[in-house]
Amino acid sequence: MGALFAAVAAVGAVLGGLTGYWSAYKTVAYDVLGLQKPADQSASKTAVPGRYSIAVLPFTALHDGTPDYLGSGITNSLTTDLSIRVPGLFIIGVDSAFTYLKTKADPQQLWRELGARYVLFGTVQRNHSRVRVDARLVETQTARQLWAEKFEGTGDDPFAIQDLISARIANSFGVALLRYGSTEAERRQKPEVVDLVFRAQAEFLTNNRTVDSLKTAESLYRQALALDPKNPDALNGLGNLLAVRLSLHRFNLRMTPEQISAAVTEARELLDRGLLIDPRSAIGHNGKGRLYSVERKPQESAREHEMARTLDPNYAVNYHNLAAVALALGQPRDAVNYLNEAVARSPRDPAMGVIQMHFTRAYVLLGQWNDAIEAGAKAGVLPTDKLTLNLNLAAAFAQKGDAEKAKGALQEALKLRPEISIARIEAMNEPAYLQLAQDTLMKGLRIAGLPEK
Repeated sequence: MGALFAAVAAVGAVLGGLTGYWSAYKTVAYDVLGLQKPADQSASKTAVPGRYSIAVLPFTALHDGTPDYLGSGITNSLTTDLSIRVPGLFIIGVDSAFTYLKTKADPQQLWRELGARYVLFGTVQRNHSRVRVDARLVETQTARQLWAEKFEGTGDDPFAIQDLISARIANSFGVALLRYGSTEAERRQKPEVVDLVFRAQAEFLTNNRTVDSLKTAESLYRQALALDPKNPDALNGLGNLLAVRLSLHRFNLRMTPEQISAAVTEARELLDRGLLIDPRSAIGHNGKGRLYSVERKPQESAREHEMARTLDPNYAVNYHNLAAVALALGQPRDAVNYLNEAVARSPRDPAMGVIQMHFTRAYVLLGQWNDAIEAGAKAGVLPTDKLTLNLNLAAAFAQKGDAEKAKGALQEALKLRPEISIARIEAMNEPAYLQLAQDTLMKGLRIAGLPEK
């Protein structure tokens, strides 16, 4: 199987670019291996209509409640986004939802007629190039409002505004629904696969990928696979989780090379199985990208993350992973652009601490000390990789001439990893990154007092 997928990558390289690679991937998955093509995105999901089902109703103009073309576009985009964003979520078809375009149906009516457990309503207010959207989630059986938020966008391109607002709603709402659904699922004495996947994904996303939260999520994914070994959400979710743990915590956990190799092998096997069943899983390709980063193969990592971006352009996590790859390749300006995309699509993302930490790294490589320190201050109050953050802050303060703060940041880093040194940092990073880092990060760390070995 590994040789087969290596051949796919080679075909992709010959064809040139992401389009060729993706076509080759589908050819192997569908034609060579004889895998049946899913009829649509929701067909490859394990869904439970009525329990985790939602209707996205057409968003209407605020002033008179009439249909709004921008609102209709947001409705279409959201329906697509949610179908690939929330595992196990059953989406009522757009055609069914649009039958309520000119009628005011109450939530319980939607439960009876569509079987939708949740309904997402919205209004659109426009003033020249400025757009404000109010969205709210209601539980249909009780008519109880579970979530509400305002979103704004500006610009002359209505399609760009539509995409931006849809992305923000999908990211914010998706996390809210996972939180609510996982709390409800936790109360069930005999959870089904979809319950376990919901709880695992919520634990993974909302608790900032700490070692303990990853352990809890791993247990839930493994329980789901014990019930259904071929569930693509559980396979891709667990594979992605193992890849993330390797990427973030392999040094903190003091993993040996043998342990790392075994974990990489297990994660890749899970992801290969999951992607054979659901080749369009952005989470699965994101996980493979993280694995390649662990193996220090940035070009291969970039390919998988670009695949994930093609499949789900609003997957905010993937953008800061693309930024990390860009940094490894010595492209800090590209990294800043990716990070800005992540913030634009998910301004309240649970991983904002990681995003700001990568901003800090990029600005250090660019020699923008004030920007690095500002981003570092934002990251410092959020869950993130504190070791990397403090090393970069120490360099930025030292380069700026603030010896006291540089020494303080370095001491915080040494508390986390006393054996860290210039030589160890050089051994952990790519040549393209180190070429830029010599006069920025490394020079700053030497001024701050980090030992050579």
